[in-house]
Parts: sequence; C-alpha cells; structure tokens
Amino acid sequence: MRRNQIWSLTELPGDYTDKTDRLMEEFLISSVMADLLIKRNLVDSQKVRDYLRPAYESLSDPFLISGMEKAVLRIQAAIKDNERIVIYGDYDADGICSIVILKEALSLLVSGIEYYIPNRFDEGYGLNSEAIQMLSEGGCQLLITVDCGIGSVEEVELARRLGIDVIITDHHQPGEILPEAVAVLNPKLDDYADNFDLAGVGVAFQLVRALAQGYEIINPREYLELAALATVADIVPLSGDNRILVREGMIQLKSTERLGLQALLDISGLSGKDLQYRNIGYILAPRLNAAGRLAEANSAVELLLSRSEMEARTLAENLGILNSTRQGIESVIFDEAREEALDRVGQGDSVLVMAREGWHQGVLGIVASRLADAFGRPVLLVSLDGEQGKGSGRAIPGFNLFQALKDCRQYLSNFGGHRLAAGVTLHKSQIDSLRKALNELAANAWEDPDEVQKITVDSVINARQIDFQLLKEIEQMEPFGLGNPSPLFMLRQAMIIKPRRVGKKQDHLKFSVESDGRLMDAIGFGMGVLPDLHCDNQYYDLIFEPGLNSFKGKNTVQLKVSDLKLSDEPFNPILFHDYPTSKITRPFFESFEGAIKKVINNGDPVLIMYPSVRCLNKHLPGLRNIFPPNLLAPVHGCVQEVERNRNIKALKAGNRQVFLTTSHFFRSKLSKMDLNSGIKGITLWSEDLPSPGALNWQRFDREAINSVVTPEKWLSSEEIGSRPRIIYTNRKATLQRLYKPEDITEAGIEDIGCRIKRREEFMSKATGCYFWDGTFGGGLPRIAGSELILGDVPFGDYEIVSCLAQLVDPLPTLFKLFSDEDIEWNRWYLDQLYPDYGALLGLHEKLLGKDKTVCAFLDIANANPKVDAWRGGRELALGSGLRILSEIGLIRKSNGSWEVRSRDLNTAELADSPYYQEGSEEKNLFDRFITMHNLKEC
Repeated sequence: MRRNQIWSLTELPGDYTDKTDRLMEEFLISSVMADLLIKRNLVDSQKVRDYLRPAYESLSDPFLISGMEKAVLRIQAAIKDNERIVIYGDYDADGICSIVILKEALSLLVSGIEYYIPNRFDEGYGLNSEAIQMLSEGGCQLLITVDCGIGSVEEVELARRLGIDVIITDHHQPGEILPEAVAVLNPKLDDYADNFDLAGVGVAFQLVRALAQGYEIINPREYLELAALATVADIVPLSGDNRILVREGMIQLKSTERLGLQALLDISGLSGKDLQYRNIGYILAPRLNAAGRLAEANSAVELLLSRSEMEARTLAENLGILNSTRQGIESVIFDEAREEALDRVGQGDSVLVMAREGWHQGVLGIVASRLADAFGRPVLLVSLDGEQGKGSGRAIPGFNLFQALKDCRQYLSNFGGHRLAAGVTLHKSQIDSLRKALNELAANAWEDPDEVQKITVDSVINARQIDFQLLKEIEQMEPFGLGNPSPLFMLRQAMIIKPRRVGKKQDHLKFSVESDGRLMDAIGFGMGVLPDLHCDNQYYDLIFEPGLNSFKGKNTVQLKVSDLKLSDEPFNPILFHDYPTSKITRPFFESFEGAIKKVINNGDPVLIMYPSVRCLNKHLPGLRNIFPPNLLAPVHGCVQEVERNRNIKALKAGNRQVFLTTSHFFRSKLSKMDLNSGIKGITLWSEDLPSPGALNWQRFDREAINSVVTPEKWLSSEEIGSRPRIIYTNRKATLQRLYKPEDITEAGIEDIGCRIKRREEFMSKATGCYFWDGTFGGGLPRIAGSELILGDVPFGDYEIVSCLAQLVDPLPTLFKLFSDEDIEWNRWYLDQLYPDYGALLGLHEKLLGKDKTVCAFLDIANANPKVDAWRGGRELALGSGLRILSEIGLIRKSNGSWEVRSRDLNTAELADSPYYQEGSEEKNLFDRFITMHNLKEC
C-alpha cells in the first residue's frame, strides 16, 4: 500500500524549547512554523528574517565570482571599440533566458549584439568547432557563453587561435582543466554559499549586475522575471541568491509587461489567474524547452525578445503545439523505457542504463527524470543513431551522477553536467560496459536502492493545527524546490472516508480525512493504483502537504497526500527486519491482529477471548492504534455495568465490532447466551479453550511462540552489565532502581507510536538496557535480544510469552531478578485491586459503624473517618471494594452519596459481582503460574 518503504521523521535538536518560544514571540508564528525553521537550521534572528523576507538588496556581491572584474573590463573595452559581440547559449530554458537577459542589457550599450544556439541534434550541447569557425568567419571578436563552456577546453583554444576572445559564464561542474578564456565565471570555482548553486541564468544576471555598476542605463531588476523562470526550470537548490531571484522574480512575473511572457501565460491558461511557483516548472518552462527539444531554440528567444503582440502570440502558439507534440513523443518513449526498466530492476540493477535506436534526443532528460522518480534509481537513456549514441541521465539524492560518469569516462566520448543531471555521448559498443561499471560503482558507494526509497517528514501534527494560519505561514517559506522542499507533515490515526478514484485514467485518489472531530478534503495524486482501502474500520497515517482548495467561491484546506499506511505498520520496517532470513517468521502479533482485521474487513463481528483482564488491557493500546474507538467493545467483569450491557446487546445483534472478553466471563456469562451465528471467535493463550461451536474459534496458543517459559537462573542487579538486554518490569520502584542514563524505557507509555520510536532508538544503539512492561500489538515491532530479564514477577504465563513474541530470537535465555518478597508484592497488589471476602466484610462493617441496624450514608467527597480507618492508605482497595459492594447491592449510589445497607455479607453473594469474579480468576492464574514454574527461591 505505502509508496515509500521508510518513513523518516526529522528530529528537533535536544535543547529547542527556548528557541521555539523565542521565534514564536519574535516573528508571531505558530509552534509548528517555529519548529520547521529550527529543523532547517534557521535559529539566528537575522537568518530567519532573510529566509522569510528575502530582499533584492541581500543578493551577494557579483564580484565575489572570480573572474568577474576581468569579464567586465573586457566587455567595456568591446563596447568602447564597437566590437562584434556574440552570445553563445544552451538550448534549454536556462540558456534561453540567459541569452535574452544578456542581449537586452548589452543592447542598451551597443548595437548589433548577436546570439547563437547550437542545434541539439546536429551539433549537440556546448561549444563546437564548426560553430566557432563559422562565427570567426562572420567577424566575431568577443564570444560570451551562457549556461555552457566550462568543459570546452579545445573549442576555446580554437577560438583564441582564430582571434576570438571568450568569456565563459556557466554553472556546470568544472573539470580538472579549465578553458584558457579571458574570464571564466563559475560559482563552483569559488566557495561562497549564497551564489554557489546559481543556475546559468543566475551567473548571467550577476554579470549584468556587475556591468550596471558602470552603466546606469542598465536596470537588472527588469530581468528578475526571466531569472526566476530559468532558475526554477533548471531545478537548482532554491537557497541563497536563487531564493531571492525566484521570490522577487515571481512578484514581477505576476504583473509582467513582457509581451512574450504575456502570450505564453495566455496560451498556457494562466492569464488572469493567481500564478503559483509550481506553474513555472510544470507549465511555462516545458513550453520554452519544447523549442530546443524538437526544433530550434531561437523561436523561444525571439518570443521573449518580441515587441509585437501579434508576433508574440504566433510564437507562443507554435511553442504550445511543439509542447503537445513533445508530450506525445515523451509518452511513447516512457512506456518503452519503463518496460525495459522493469526487467533491469528484476535483474538487480541499481542504475538503469537503457538504449534504443531512434529515441528522440530532445525528450530523453524528461523521461529519465520520470523514470528516476518512479523507480527510485538513477537513469541514463541513450538514443542510438547507427553506431553512435547520445543520452541524458537523471539521478536521485544520494547518488552523484556527474562523479559516477567521471569515474567511468573511459567508456564515454564526452560528458557533462552535475550531481543530479548529465549528458553523454558514446559508441554503441560501450553501452554494456558503461552499465556494468555504473552498477559496480553503485554497489560499492551507494546503499541498496530498494532500501533508500524513503520519505522524510518534517513534523507530526494534529488536525487542529491544520488551518488557514498554517497555510499563510508556509507560504512565507516559498519558493519550494531542491534545497528548500515544501514541508511534509504526518497525521496519525486518521480515518479515510469515501475514497474514490478520479482523473481521466482514474489514477488519482480523492477522499475525506476525519481526525480529532474534523473532516478535511484530501487528494493523492498518482495514488489511484493503490489497492482498495478498508477505510471505515482501521486507522491510517498520512504524509501530506496542506494546501488551499477553492471551489465555487469557497476556500477550504486540502491535504495533498504523498503517502499513507496503516497506523500499525512501522515507519521503518527494515530497521526491525535486518536479521538472518532463517530467524524471520511472520510476527506472532501480526498474524493474530491480521486475523482480527480479516474478520472485520469481511463485515463480520469478532469476539476475542483473553486469559484475563490484565492481558486484555496489555493489548488495548495496540488495538487503539489500529481501530477507531467505536469499533472496540469490551465485554468482561471489569467494565462498568452500563457499558457492558450495551456491548452485550451489540454482540447479540451481531454488530460489526471487535468485542473483547475474558475466558472467565465467556464461560460464566456469554457462553450461556444466544449469540449471533455470524460472530467469529479468536482466542489468545486461553488455558481452557472453548469447543468450536457456533463461533468457529480460531486459536492462537502459547505453543505457537515458545513453550519454554521457566527462567534459567537468578541474577543480581550488579550482574546485568552494560550490554544490551531486555528487562521486563511492572513496578515504578523497580524501574527507578535499575534504570541507568544510557538505558531506554517504554514501560508505562500509552502511545504506541512513542513506543515504536523508543524501540527504533534502542535498535540503533550498542549499549544499555531496554525496559518494557508486556504491552503488545498495534504494530509494535520485534527487536533483537537473546536474553530476557524478569525484573519483576509476571502475573502469568501470558506476560512472558507476550515478551517472547516481541523478540526476534526464537529461543532467548530467561533470567529472573526478583525475590520472594516481589512475589508477595504481586499478591498484595492483586488483593488491593480485587479485595477478598474478609476485606470486603471489614469495609462493610466500617461503613455501617457500631449500630449495624441503621443505614448510613457515605459522602465520597468528604474524608469519612470510618473509611479512612479501614483504608489505611489503600486507595486502590477502597475503590474496588465500593464497586464490589455496589454490584451485590450492599451499597447504592444516591445523589452523589452511597447508601449503605445493613444486611450481612455472605460469600455466595460474591458470585453476583462480575468484578470480584474477574479478580478471583486473575489471582488463580497468578498462583498457578508461580506453582507451575516453581519460582520461589529454595
């Protein structure tokens, strides 16, 4: 069901409370927003201010880019001498916008500025000798590259010999040898964080800013919209200068006066709409890129330079047609490549290298990107033309594609790019060798891709925190993209209501989410492929982005769901299953709860029978992590009478619920009732199993886990040592006595999610003990442990086997740390929880006082000396005693007080108290446990 195998939660640093409070107060933001900032290492007030309110004035100094001064001086000389200047650019949106910015700026200073874009199919990427020769023959004296040139050592040398000076502006990864140009502008040659990740357009924009310092006629702000468009299109990290360029440029783009952009917005259906950052990457940029992918990129440049509405409209419409054609070609290649990718994944490839004759080179990068997202692996697609091939590759985080190609350069004719994207040329005969080499590199330097398909969550929030205020705060974090991802939130234990598939291909999932009494709209794009959800009877965890949905003039918060899973599935199953295969069997509780789910999902009621109330209560937190409250219906002697009778009525009616009972209550009450024939029965560790009968019982017995439950030997606390061990405890005093700073405990924690987190922490450590209390189920994963220490006395076999079932090792060694005094303490505790006949008789006498013929009234709200004298500090026993006396009619509640009846208490009456009877069974189980395993010291 889930898309990502691992869900990872970003943790806050240990000491963050003061920082959260300070940011909330200083910037008037919610705790959710403050935590998001801290997790992005934004704590300093000035850094937070720059992040939330990026300003043009905060752009880095353009002269921080080495070579900038030389470039400016050479351009100034060319302008002064009226030299012939040519701008040489790439054919993608980055190169196109860079050309337009530089051409318009230089045209303010000198006429005749030309540009040249190589043909993708005939010339390929970057500078080439034929183009240099042609430009030389045309009289070019100064050649300025944009978004290319950093690897063109030989071509720049040719230009120098032909009398052409070259200024290189680029952002791609430099090689070991740089071209001998007049100036090389590439932020990756420097080490300034703010400008290091500039796109090609960012470098060109900084060159224009540097020129503007000597020419007031140049206003760099006029080009911000183009800088924003190209920066988003080139998928560079949106931090530092890039964040400012996109944020400021987006403001300008929304009210653009550039005719070409107006026409492009119009034919894209965005004119007059509230433009969003995602519209750039998914709608505008593909249309600009379509020109270079399928034809000549010059038409896109002319569109952005156009001063004629009619011309701009025509050019924009042509780009729209090209883009539609591109989409069709892309779809065909994607389907073909996907089929081969499935085969290669089946063969165990970590890097997918695929080649085919006739694949259109112009769309290989897009298809590679889609496949990388779909398979969670780097992808390299090669289009073959006879014996030669040209290809494009896309990586995923964690794999440096440029470095990998560099290490395999012996198989390549040429290559270039950066960590996440690259282009190659190679001979057909080298494809198999390249594939093998890349996969060998991945095996040695990269994790198994099947184990890194993970999604990182920023914060777990509740439904009450999802509101318009949160949307406004998140809006301040835009633009989102590489380096500044949109925050992802997790909502736990939510109900999915009325899921339905939508979209032309039924590939999206639309549903409502109910949590904390709130009902919210949700949509999961691409999630229509998920199997049918059992949405009305199980809890789900969701990972989502909150967004604004407008429909018929009404605005609502909508959850854009990225992934979902059942609440009882672990966030990181790999962490708990990374053991030798021989030791792995399906976890006992997964099978047990799977049987419960199967019945409920089939629409039938299920009755679960536990050996005791205590055992049932140990499972309740787990059940509450799976099922909503309305499905859980306890039916046993410790349930209050009104609730118990209501649940018995539902059981008889055959309502689809999870009914929870005990062996004693079933034997004494339920087995004598006329129960619905559709009920399915499941027993857990019951000593006296009922006959199959009408309920068709499914049994989960202790023998299915481990029949050896007798502890091996006694230990002292000094013998525990520091190596990892599991310690069972059921008393605070024991935990306080044994606990050390390096230890971890889940004992007493009600929330299953918190327990799972503690187990993850323990599994990642090599030292310390782990304390637990026998709580089980609900997705609690098994953990490693070959030794189980009983720090306290279990109350029955079921508490030991519940611990054993949560260990991976099938035959752990059991040690006991308790004494005879601890055994007696358990008996004392059970006597307080379930008072015996003598204690109840004493309580009744104290309530009546000396005159046993007179009814008395006990006001529970006041400290009654009669009761205090009997209680002797035993608050637990008092509550239990009053309950039992009430159940047999010796006291009766009246207007907040208890009316005490004066008749004698006899033992036969105690059979009428369900609570007393459950307690007697609990005590019997404990006594049999102690006797059977001879747990007293000799």
